[in-house]
Amino acid sequence: MSIFNFKKLIIKKDIKADKVVFKVGYYKVKPSGNYKSALLKALIGNSTCLAVISSKFMYKEQKKKFPDDQQVLLSKLNNLGIGCRTLTVLREDEMLIFGLSVKQGEKKLYQDLVIGFAMEACDIEAAEKAVSDYNTYYYIDRNGRSKAELLDGFQASLDDDVMLKAAFRYSLFDDSFVESTVITCNKEDSDFVSEQLELLQSIV
Repeated sequence: MSIFNFKKLIIKKDIKADKVVFKVGYYKVKPSGNYKSALLKALIGNSTCLAVISSKFMYKEQKKKFPDDQQVLLSKLNNLGIGCRTLTVLREDEMLIFGLSVKQGEKKLYQDLVIGFAMEACDIEAAEKAVSDYNTYYYIDRNGRSKAELLDGFQASLDDDVMLKAAFRYSLFDDSFVESTVITCNKEDSDFVSEQLELLQSIV
């Protein structure tokens, strides 16, 4: 593991088999949306991005309120002209912390409410403001897939994050509560990610 303390971003880099994982703490950046928007735009380039908000990503109190909050969030995204699709998935009670699944007590099933939405770089700033309170997964491949293709893939995956990670060049899990981003990419893409993170130091 190598650790770099660049200004306001705290960056850790791990190499795991054929993947490289960057853990970025941005709690020193105010407002944090500047960092997140700039990072996503850099990685998306001229392509598109699939974003996923799921109740399994949420902490306990937020998860309880999400059945009501989901409709508010959908309205915000629709008003921005951002296409969305929803899923309801039956699964074991769990949550993600730093992008890792953690089981919650005794084994039981619950309905996981999921929103998937597709964006281009020009949508990022407005969308980030709408979803800033939610932990969010972002999937990017820079292969020019249309927004409709991304949403079709999201529905077909049934929010299987292992399947989605395998289908995209980069995955980012943003934990808005602890203000940390986990970026996973192939080894051949890691230099590009490192370069973008270093560039961000000059603008946040």
